[in-house]
Amino acid sequence: MPTSTRAVSLVLAAAASVAAVAAAAPAPHAPRAPARRPSLPPMVGLTEQWSVRPTEGFIDDAIASDGQRLVYVIADSAGSAVAHVLDLATKSELATLELAPVTPRPTTVALVGDAVLTIGTDDDGRDVAGVVTPEGGIAWRVGPVDRITPITRDGVAALALVTRTDVRGGARFTVELRAVATGKRLGKVRSLDLDATGRVGKLGFTVNHWTEGGTRAVGILEGTWDRKQDQRAPDREATYDLVRGEFTAKATIVDVVAHRRRLLELAGLAPGGLAPAFARLSPDRTTLSVWQAGRAREITLGEPLAQYQPASLELATVGTGPTAPVWLALQVDPTNAGAVARKRADPEYWDLFAVDGGVATRRGRLLATGQHLTFGMATDAVAWVLERNVGFDRGGKSLRLVAVADAP
Repeated sequence: MPTSTRAVSLVLAAAASVAAVAAAAPAPHAPRAPARRPSLPPMVGLTEQWSVRPTEGFIDDAIASDGQRLVYVIADSAGSAVAHVLDLATKSELATLELAPVTPRPTTVALVGDAVLTIGTDDDGRDVAGVVTPEGGIAWRVGPVDRITPITRDGVAALALVTRTDVRGGARFTVELRAVATGKRLGKVRSLDLDATGRVGKLGFTVNHWTEGGTRAVGILEGTWDRKQDQRAPDREATYDLVRGEFTAKATIVDVVAHRRRLLELAGLAPGGLAPAFARLSPDRTTLSVWQAGRAREITLGEPLAQYQPASLELATVGTGPTAPVWLALQVDPTNAGAVARKRADPEYWDLFAVDGGVATRRGRLLATGQHLTFGMATDAVAWVLERNVGFDRGGKSLRLVAVADAP
């Protein structure tokens, strides 16, 4: 075979070999699209009944219900604060009332017949309160004082007005009550003088914390000398009622260490006065407790507590009183320890729990990615949920009513 012909044959054979190898080699894989997680339901166990998202202004924090009506406030930076009264059965608006003549910064509202009670602050940051009538007038107004708190005293809706003034070596706390219905004073104005340690010398009583809007002081009553036993009686826990000017409860301290721990916790919660009901996480975030009437009970949560953001814990009651039904809310931390271990963020759900005895059972959830939600109970089966503003410590973007499908 001529040399040129042989060279051509070798080239063709080599090309055929390369083609065969290439044909035998697997084709390169196309880039895989990232796996898509299934879409998440925006609500579980809840049904939205009504919602509002103002195009101007914002929904303020003052929201309340009497079981048949809901009152909420739309405010703006120009000093307007308009209360809207909603019929919960028909979801129709019953009335609008401008609250700014009492306060443009309402912190608390309540329905008083067809009128609206509002509590808020004046330009100096002190508390004022008043009742605005449907006609736009002011039935009555009180303040400014250091603090105004709505309470119930002897079955009557009242406001506790507290003023703190400095006196030599301590402070004087002055309390008066006003009837919500009329604005008139209930009983006498009374004061209690505390030294720098919180001790009331003339009573032998040291205040630990305040309850019922500052009208009751809870602390340690020093034991007196028992001449018959020739010894000093033990100290007792006592409650001093400033309105009545007398001690209304005294209790023997059985476990000194546990009692001291309890008082220290209560003293650090709200120097101005404890809420009637609130929820707490233990310092190690492993135990959840609900406090009502100054007493705590440990709650077993129906979901892993470690998956939630501790700061998101909130409590709301249906009605008032030491036995009022309790609801809790917690928001999932998408990067909780379990999610980190699984290397996948958890969906950021806001979960609503009903408390029955010592157990909290989840009744519903809302998908709340990147949101900060707060809530209250409009009825025993309907919650109002406010989406808070981000970067602004007042009010929210939207308000909605959600019904619990499986309410207890």
